[in-house]
Amino acid sequence: MIGIVAFLSSTVGRVLVIGGGVIALWVAFASHYQSKGAAKERAKIERAGEKNAAKAEAARRSVDKLPDGSLRDKYFRD
Repeated sequence: MIGIVAFLSSTVGRVLVIGGGVIALWVAFASHYQSKGAAKERAKIERAGEKNAAKAEAARRSVDKLPDGSLRDKYFRD
């Protein structure tokens, strides 16, 4: 125990402790901003997906009014 206290009170010990704290703080900030960016990107993708789903649903609703077989042409496949 006395050896640890003596090491931490030395110049090298203080530099290592302060350096470790700075590195830990830097990693914490980087992790925070990375997760914040990922959440923003995920929300952007979900908004685009919702827009595409709305377009697809509008296209489905517009075709429901047509009689069966009216959309068949020479390229139609079963």
